[in-house]
Amino acid sequence: MSSISFAGAGSGIDWSKLIDAEIQARRAHIITPIEQWQTSWKTKMTAFDELASLLSKLRDTVRDMDTGQELRSYTAESSSESTLGVSASSSAMPGTHTVEINQLAGAEVEIHGGVDDATTVVNNSGTSKSFVYLYAGQSISVTVEDGTTLEELAGLISGDPNNPGVYAYVLDDGLGGASSHHLVLTGTDTGSTYTISVDGLATTLGGDWGDLTADASAGASSVTVDDVSSFAQYQAIIIADDDSAAEYHIVDSIAASTLNLKGMLGDNFSIAQNAYASARGIGSGLSAGASGGASEVTVDDASRFQVGKSVIVADGSGYQELTISAVDTTTNTLTFSSSLTNSYLDDGYVTQLEGGRKFTFADTDFTQAQAAKSAQLRVDGYPPASWIERETNVISDAIQGVTLTLNGRTSGTPVTVTVHEDTAAVKEKIKAFVEAYNAVKTFLNEQTSYDAAAKTGGVLLGNYAAEIVESQLSSMVTGAAPGFQEGTDTFTHLAQIGIHTVGQADKNVDLGLLKIEENQLDGALSVELDAVIKLFAADFQGYSDSSYLTFHQASDLLTTPGTYDVEVDFDAGGNITAARIKLSSESTFRDATINSSYIVGTADNPESGLWVKAVWDGSSSTQTATVRVTQGIAGATASTLDDVLGSTEGILHNIDKSYNDVVGQLQDRIDREEERLTRWQERLVLKYARLEQLLIQLKSQLSWSTQTASGISGSATS
Repeated sequence: MSSISFAGAGSGIDWSKLIDAEIQARRAHIITPIEQWQTSWKTKMTAFDELASLLSKLRDTVRDMDTGQELRSYTAESSSESTLGVSASSSAMPGTHTVEINQLAGAEVEIHGGVDDATTVVNNSGTSKSFVYLYAGQSISVTVEDGTTLEELAGLISGDPNNPGVYAYVLDDGLGGASSHHLVLTGTDTGSTYTISVDGLATTLGGDWGDLTADASAGASSVTVDDVSSFAQYQAIIIADDDSAAEYHIVDSIAASTLNLKGMLGDNFSIAQNAYASARGIGSGLSAGASGGASEVTVDDASRFQVGKSVIVADGSGYQELTISAVDTTTNTLTFSSSLTNSYLDDGYVTQLEGGRKFTFADTDFTQAQAAKSAQLRVDGYPPASWIERETNVISDAIQGVTLTLNGRTSGTPVTVTVHEDTAAVKEKIKAFVEAYNAVKTFLNEQTSYDAAAKTGGVLLGNYAAEIVESQLSSMVTGAAPGFQEGTDTFTHLAQIGIHTVGQADKNVDLGLLKIEENQLDGALSVELDAVIKLFAADFQGYSDSSYLTFHQASDLLTTPGTYDVEVDFDAGGNITAARIKLSSESTFRDATINSSYIVGTADNPESGLWVKAVWDGSSSTQTATVRVTQGIAGATASTLDDVLGSTEGILHNIDKSYNDVVGQLQDRIDREEERLTRWQERLVLKYARLEQLLIQLKSQLSWSTQTASGISGSATS
């Protein structure tokens, strides 16, 4: 509501202050109490939101310990952690085992014979080529475009979206030379299944060279090769065989299958020793002549060259070696770190000096550095004449509930693995339950407390919903676990294992909290661990006091845990004629369903989902039994909290919905009263505006009367 600025210019009265005072008085009398009431409901909603959060944490805690497998803990120890690491889950069993390790699982590693540098171009064909490999029997083809370098090839393999698990990289062996940089293929999976092999028939990727077709003698100035298509005039080449040192030459001319050389051979090269001729590296022809003293040349394709590489520039008149300092692929210009000493014609050729172009990527070019291997082990001496094999060194299915991490081979003496129950871990889970419960109880105590001195109460003092939640939780921790029986079960209450309820305290906030007697709990865990596990984590296990009417099964979704009375009628032939079930706390039996030799609780009753096996004792017309369906305190607490926190019918959900409705209704009232107040303010403005006009008129009349009286008085005097 906006304020009013309304001052009486004629009367001198500040009407806006008067109006504001009346508005504020009316607001304080009507709207403010509603707003305060609304705030109190919102405060309760906030308190219940905090309570719901604490209850959710408690539910999560008990859900993690409401079965024996979740609560029970084991620890495993290895006599040699450096050889065999071990860990145990809740499904383990106490015991001692021996483990022999014959072999660790390994991933396959294949290494290529190598080229001279990571930046060596492996495809200089002018077209795309294929590199094909198999991993675990799956064939993968990688397209290698023209101009691809060795390191780029590794990136293509590793980054291939179809890659099934092979990592490729370039290894520099540090030895230098023509084969110092190797393509390495390594599997990312261990196990003998994950082999790597290169498909030599399908792979088309390779270098450029020609095999000599005739022996070449020392002093010769030409060689004949089987393929001259990969050579160019004035190209720098290598000539070599298996038993002779490589020689470097310049191709002077090419005729048919003959490479004519500038200069003569210094050694003999034999086809019996696999003699070949190969370009020293990739290259390109000059696209224009170059003068002596210049420090750059233009070529047909500068993208083939790399900064820092040495090159041979040659033509019919001679050649020289230079180092590239810059490459401009836009103008196809190569800049050198020194000047040309000769002039070169436009038929010249530039060859980048590498390790040569004689390389392939066939299967025979790769060496297996490490084979794909499965782990081999023997557990408790089995199998005596062979080995258990697994594809990984982390094995979780050899010993129940135990994970083995193989770190090395055993040498004669097996590793001993000891599994034992971990009572300390069980205790930590129990303590977590107590802490989560106490957090809820402390909050409830604070919110429902009353300070007699200050005569103030907590936000939820006297709140029916809070009292219900508190009562249900309290019964869970103070009463017997559902279906447990004194004298039959070792423990039936938390107090019997050292978890007591605080009955008296200096502060109200401590009342009803759980307190652990450490020595008592430690003793129970040490001597009666199974009974402690059962008290917390019994999961609808059933028992009967009769040998003839025995528990068969119960449903954790349908059956209410507790103690049941069962009656079964038989005819003279031992046939079941009728059956009845009720909770022991109830007074009236309900008819049960007969299903062959089973008695089944009817739907929509506590015994729904309960099955009892019935066998005639040979004489009785009616047989009776007490059947117990047990649920541990953790599970019972979780079930109670499921009901409290239910998203559709839970008490907190209903409270939240109800309180939201109340807050909304109060807001509607506030909005309506604000509208009334606005209209009343408007009426006040009109009212006081009329009053202002009246006062002005009266003031004017008074002034006239005064003036008239003064005139009359003056005339009389004269």
